[in-house]
Amino acid sequence: MLLLNYSEMTPSQVVGTDLLFGLVLAVIGSALHWTFGSVNVPILFEFLVGGVPRVVLGCLPAPRIPAQRIKVAVAMVAILAGLPLVWTGGRSVAQRHLASVGRPARTESSSWKAPQSNIVIRRDY
Repeated sequence: MLLLNYSEMTPSQVVGTDLLFGLVLAVIGSALHWTFGSVNVPILFEFLVGGVPRVVLGCLPAPRIPAQRIKVAVAMVAILAGLPLVWTGGRSVAQRHLASVGRPARTESSSWKAPQSNIVIRRDY
């Protein structure tokens, strides 16, 4: 997003730069996982079969689409991808806050119960 909005690069150049950076990181990470023996080959195959054609299909129309539309589309994808992260993080912070002030946090699996009292009411009159 920063390259797209704050550089003089065209959207095609930004996409190419981002793809190259992602490819370098993926190769380094894959090599490390390969040396540790933690590569899941079926998932890697599915990733390559599905990911590579999508990248190619996404890059083909980029030179013909106006830069402003690409910026809006990329911003919307980033926002939609980030919303679940914000939601999960916000719930986690709220649960920690409730736990720190001594109130039980509500979860989907359990409902809130009133705290137990040590007061005993005697009715032997």
